[in-house]
Amino acid sequence: MAVRALLLFVSILSGVGMAPASAAASGPKEQVKVTVEGILAILRDKTTDWYSKQLKIEAIIDSRFDFQTMSQSVLATNWTKATPEERRRFVEFFSQYLQHTYTDKL
Repeated sequence: MAVRALLLFVSILSGVGMAPASAAASGPKEQVKVTVEGILAILRDKTTDWYSKQLKIEAIIDSRFDFQTMSQSVLATNWTKATPEERRRFVEFFSQYLQHTYTDKL
């Protein structure tokens, strides 16, 4: 169940706002694979408590996804109507919401 939730999360977001990881992860499939493998390695670590695992997973997600671009897509025309502070706050809350929604499923 946790693996399916992880794969769904990464798959859905892989085409929208994926931040480049490195030159080694050249295509979208490779980027998804690297992200999933990293998260699965954290989940399999028996020596780490759940809170620490969540922090590590959130760090991977933060480094892999462009939440600003994703936020612009979600808000559409409302993005241009928002003030810079409203945009910043939306990106912050939207990224936290997505991370918490999916890490709770894991």
